Amino acid sequence: PQGEGTRALAYALEALAIARDIGHTQWEAGAECAVGSALTDLLATDEARAHLNRAMELGREMNWGLWLGQSRAMLIDALLVARATKEALSLYEDAAVDGIGGFGPRELFASGTDAVLVSGDLERAFSMLDRLEAEAARSGPGKALRLQRTRGRALVAAGNVVPGIEMMGD
Repeated sequence: PQGEGTRALAYALEALAIARDIGHTQWEAGAECAVGSALTDLLATDEARAHLNRAMELGREMNWGLWLGQSRAMLIDALLVARATKEALSLYEDAAVDGIGGFGPRELFASGTDAVLVSGDLERAFSMLDRLEAEAARSGPGKALRLQRTRGRALVAAGNVVPGIEMMGD
């Protein structure tokens, strides 16, 4: 978030090397996500996809929904950055997400909401945003910045430009 992408990538790669060296699968999955996220931020989406696919594979091997959901969410984000909207939406739809409680599923649902919005299905995107915002309200006070920005983009897409821009600017 501070704009030090290359530094973040270096630390994430170091964490990945350590996790692999000690054979810690859970930390390896987390580090793969961190590397993939940093690469997405640096617009190196092909490389990000490779790391995020590996994190998904590790999540499946561990049968751990948190890492599977988190890595899939980050992969959807990378695909959207790469403008691979159909692939991102397909990846979300294949996940068959029902609940949005918990970190992995909530992130996956949020990324899926972005994919649905980019695909042009505004009615569904607004419905998904309503669910996410209700869940965020139950989680405690404070704004969910990602949801606020997604809501703003949805409002702009629906023709409510000024309120949408205002929402994204808060």
